[in-house]
Amino acid sequence: MQLDLSDKAENLSRARSLRGARVTQAVSLLLALDGFWDAL
Repeated sequence: MQLDLSDKAENLSRARSLRGARVTQAVSLLLALDGFWDAL
């Protein structure tokens, strides 16, 4: 039972970090686009 719970916690934190990476990518992409429009 303990092992099952730690597995679930690990999967949750992995999913959260994946989502965080996606958000970071989206933000940096928006910033890059913003800089691109400024350059034009």
